[in-house]
Amino acid sequence: AAAAGKRGLRVVLVDPEPDKPWPNNYGVWLDEFDELGLSHTMRKVWKSARVVFEAPDCTDGEGRPDAVLRRPYGQVDRIKLKAELIAQCKEYGVACVAAKADAVDHDSYSPNVSALKISGTAAENLPYDAIYARSVLDATGHSRRLVEFDQEFTPGYQAAYGILAKVKSHPFPLDEMLFMDWSDTHLDNSPQWKEINRRIPTFLYVMPFDEQTIFLEETSLVARPALDFDDLKEKLDIRLAHLGVEVLDVEEVEYCLIPMGGVMPTLPQRTLGLGGTAGMVHPSTGFMVSKTIKSAATLADSLAVSLKRDSPAAQDEMSTSVWNSIWTPADIRQRSFMCFGMETLMQLDVRGIREFFSTFFELQDKYWAGFLSWRLPPFALIQLGLSLFKGFTNTMRLEFVSSALPFMPSFIVNFANGGNTFKSEPWMGAGADHVLEGKSSSKRREALNRNGYVDGVGPIPSCVPVSTTTAAAATTTSDAIDIEAGPSFSGMREDWDWVRFQQSKALPTQAPLADQLPEPKSTSSDVIVVGCGPAGLALAAAMGRQGLSVTVVGPDAPFTNNYGVWYDEFEELGLAHTLEHVYDRARIWIDDNDDAAGRVLDRTYAQVDRKALREELIAQCLSSGNVSYVNALVDTIKPETSDESGMETGRSVVIMDDVPAGGNDDDEATSSTPAKPEPCVANVICMATGHNRELLKYEEGPPPGWQTAYGIEIRLKDHPFPKTDVVFMDFRQSDPEPSDGDMGALPTAWRVPSFLYTLPKLSDPDVVFVEETCLVARVQVPFDELRRRLLRRLTRMGIDVNSVEVLEEEASWIPLGGTLPKVPQRYLAYGAAAGFVHPASGYSITHSLSRADSVAAAVARGLRDTGAGDMRERSQLAVTEGWEELWGYEKRRQMGFYQFGMELIMSLRLPQLRNFFDTFFRLDRESWVGFLSHRLSGVGLLMFAFQTFLIADLDLRVRLVSHLASQSGAGQRLFEAYAKPLTDMLSGTEAADESHSSRPAMISPPSQVSASIDEDDDGIIVRKEPPQPSASSVFSNEQNAQALDGLPPGFQAADWWRVGVRDAPAAYGSPEAGGYWWSDGSVMRSPINGQQLPNSAAAEPTDMPGSYGFDPLGVGNDTDLQTLRQSELLHGRWAMLAVLGVILPETGSLLSGADTTQFHWWAPYGYDMADKQLLYMGAPLPLGLPLVALLHFPLMGAAELLRAGKLKVPAGLRELDPVYPGGIFDPLGLAPAAGDDLPRLKEIEVNTARVAMIAFYTFVWEAILFHKGPIEIFVR
Repeated sequence: AAAAGKRGLRVVLVDPEPDKPWPNNYGVWLDEFDELGLSHTMRKVWKSARVVFEAPDCTDGEGRPDAVLRRPYGQVDRIKLKAELIAQCKEYGVACVAAKADAVDHDSYSPNVSALKISGTAAENLPYDAIYARSVLDATGHSRRLVEFDQEFTPGYQAAYGILAKVKSHPFPLDEMLFMDWSDTHLDNSPQWKEINRRIPTFLYVMPFDEQTIFLEETSLVARPALDFDDLKEKLDIRLAHLGVEVLDVEEVEYCLIPMGGVMPTLPQRTLGLGGTAGMVHPSTGFMVSKTIKSAATLADSLAVSLKRDSPAAQDEMSTSVWNSIWTPADIRQRSFMCFGMETLMQLDVRGIREFFSTFFELQDKYWAGFLSWRLPPFALIQLGLSLFKGFTNTMRLEFVSSALPFMPSFIVNFANGGNTFKSEPWMGAGADHVLEGKSSSKRREALNRNGYVDGVGPIPSCVPVSTTTAAAATTTSDAIDIEAGPSFSGMREDWDWVRFQQSKALPTQAPLADQLPEPKSTSSDVIVVGCGPAGLALAAAMGRQGLSVTVVGPDAPFTNNYGVWYDEFEELGLAHTLEHVYDRARIWIDDNDDAAGRVLDRTYAQVDRKALREELIAQCLSSGNVSYVNALVDTIKPETSDESGMETGRSVVIMDDVPAGGNDDDEATSSTPAKPEPCVANVICMATGHNRELLKYEEGPPPGWQTAYGIEIRLKDHPFPKTDVVFMDFRQSDPEPSDGDMGALPTAWRVPSFLYTLPKLSDPDVVFVEETCLVARVQVPFDELRRRLLRRLTRMGIDVNSVEVLEEEASWIPLGGTLPKVPQRYLAYGAAAGFVHPASGYSITHSLSRADSVAAAVARGLRDTGAGDMRERSQLAVTEGWEELWGYEKRRQMGFYQFGMELIMSLRLPQLRNFFDTFFRLDRESWVGFLSHRLSGVGLLMFAFQTFLIADLDLRVRLVSHLASQSGAGQRLFEAYAKPLTDMLSGTEAADESHSSRPAMISPPSQVSASIDEDDDGIIVRKEPPQPSASSVFSNEQNAQALDGLPPGFQAADWWRVGVRDAPAAYGSPEAGGYWWSDGSVMRSPINGQQLPNSAAAEPTDMPGSYGFDPLGVGNDTDLQTLRQSELLHGRWAMLAVLGVILPETGSLLSGADTTQFHWWAPYGYDMADKQLLYMGAPLPLGLPLVALLHFPLMGAAELLRAGKLKVPAGLRELDPVYPGGIFDPLGLAPAAGDDLPRLKEIEVNTARVAMIAFYTFVWEAILFHKGPIEIFVR
């Protein structure tokens, strides 16, 4: 306040008790207060400070001498310091209000003004309950009252118990304070306390004022959780008794608890911060006061400059400028380093702490003093760290590395990018224990399983299998099914019938859309949204709010699906009022060994009220005043052309059919069908058609996975499911895996896992929705098979499925993953049609609702860009802007990662899937919540994968790594998603090079869409002639292919990724002329160009350089020879370089007479562990090993994938040989110069490469057997 007033700002200071004395004792380094001009506020100054590591009478120590710090240290006189600052406030006109700050409102009053809400006795006597200001600053310390945090605050805690006492005498010199005393001989007679102190050490802190007045404090430097004050008091009493200090009188008692480290506030934000609330406590020491007072001047300078600007945008600029002034990237890096140090210190025992501080205070003064005073720039911090490591003993190095390693990923990420996300948890939180409720011993669990009841949860399913086969009546038909019998395709109801049943449900409580939204006043509008589900209505409302006229086209149907959502997501969208049931707890059971109460997920879950959500979205459409509705099916979409010129106008025509009776999309209209609706015209067409793919073009690639679920809402008195909690996943009572031989000729097949999901009706304890869910499968698990599993599960739980009352039946069908829409194309997509479904979970509704405004804004921006040209160009720009908003690089990275996760889940059997989810829900909350809610960035997802890998067991780790390289191509597609910016950059001229259309040029798209809208596309889409097979035909064909393979429904085999992708399933395993097949009968194709490979028996590869027909093992008969040749050449070229790298240094050392052993290629000096420096022939290389690896992986990875044809090859490079020089990869012109000699040079190269590989192999064995290099052996 004083600093701001000094700079001419009008300041109001708000504090509930401004006259209350400050309770804390502050110790500071004198030079810091000298710089601040506050040295006159010191109570006493000591010329030096001492650090004691071991007592003189210590018998089990290492004889460490004390460290004497030649840096004056002092205690601040709290009364003088406060009086000084109050005097400055008075001098500069600072006003003061004795009130409590309750909240700050930045939005309601004015864009430039914030309102601080106040309360309290004094405030009640004021004529106002708020103070208005251009800026509000929170200096409320560790209460963090106003400043916002977007991450969980997980600090360590410094706890201390101290007394200012009169003593009979003491052994401490008066000219020196005791900064730290880590000795523990006073605990020799208290083994329990000594063991506690060994693990969580504390130290003595002493300020002697005179022979009898002294401040004594027992301090825990940092711990999580904080040490108890009573324990610290007892340890201090034991220590004083050991020192012979007799306390005569206690003048003051201090209880000090300081949160240290943890995350900083959200940066930037409108509310400013200073001191503890702004993260200014030194994370490794607890010092704060000097840093805070120094930062106050910096903050006031920036604030004074920023407040001169007066505009709504200036407020955000002001807060950003001020936060950046007190938290520069260098300051944030410094804090991350300190947090890293804090976390490491918490892992050390007393011996480690002693060696750490002994080494720390042996460093140059500039290092240890600078670290304690926030004065070291990032490079100096690195030097400090390296110097510390170099000074440690080998034992300490090992202990330090093991202690620091869990926090290294978070530190590296934040130190490298100056980020504010340092995780105060091992492995960035991945090591956090899972939160369990009702945890009980195995004996108690057995008892609970016997009586089937858990307090607060209700009855639990029996763990005893049902021994008899039970025939249960179907819930909606009169046919009976054998719930214990193995599944069979024969006699099953078609899955498409189930899907149509779900889509055509009649829910009379949901009023027809045509009765609520108006008909269009004109056949022309800005936007036509095709589809009136949640995504379509949300987008229409958002477009309407942008001032665009919108026509919604689609069948007038209710919302039929039951949506389960996370409460916080709907609350953020302002849709919490549309939730029917809110469940405080979600429970999961991974297997039968879980506690009877299950595992509790720390996240509130909810069930959407379908009627309320639909009414809310309709109300939003109505409130915009721009949305109309046509009850029709889209038949054809085509570009509008000018009657005069025949040129496209940039608008599109939508030709519609009336909805047939019964809502059957595929039935032809009869003679009694009403006349077709009049065609509509719009600048932009957006498809929100759900999983229907008939009106859009999609990229080529693997088919989707399939999530299917069969559920029933039942009324059953005293049902055994939790009455108030959702069962999110219950893998108990699952069908057993088939035994060896049960699958006949398919020993590698397994049952696709499924789990139980329940939603109780809170208003009626006898009603519950139960659902059998297959999370994802390569081939759709039929609904009849899921129904069989559900009824079998209920029967095993003791429920008579013939007696339950079924209120509603649901068949949920969700294609997951698969290819995205082609980007860009003429017509936009939204919701599930645009690929919004989470591939690894099936969630989509929240994602669809949350992105409507941003997509609508992008479209509106393009349509209103008057600088883009005529309406045709603006329409194209609007579509391109919309596609970039939908699928920019970041969104593609996210989707690539989620699809990788989906395919991993598809490859797991039930025990492995249980292991996966056990690992997943042991991640820190932010990670698993972020993964399920589309909140993790592309980089965040990589860190998520890293955390998962770290806490996973060996089996899951192996599966994760093997999945990256599996034949399913999941790893390749993941890399393509992350490398897309690079590949697009390399192919940046492709569109221009290949353009040959005579039509006017399209508007160039923004940078994150890889090509222009295809000008060869005539823009005509016919629903009954879709650009690619419909989703229903895809899953039907896949189920047919599975039946031909002999797999029963609900099962899949080890080569699950091949199902449904063969060119001719009927010819499975049969030879084709001149072709080569995998052992399962699928055609083998070259990874270079995708062409079918020649059968080795039909074409002898005699034209390859270095091919002499020598193949005694027959490798060429069963393997892709082109791939082998590439591998041979690449390995050989590396080997030739390696041989030179081995021979030349050793030869040079012999010629110079140096010691040859120093230049052996395996010599340890190649990497200096102390300095973390790469060396070559004893000389340091400019780049460190981490940076070399960081640069090497993406560059080499991208080059290799391009060479192998795994990524899209840029134009101009497609004709180049992937392994021999040519084009831009031949800067020396070797290939043209070689001319006719090129074949001979290729043969020389491959033969030399073979010799080099053999040579290096020999070098390795020479080093192992003789410890000598090749030249040394040759010469000596």
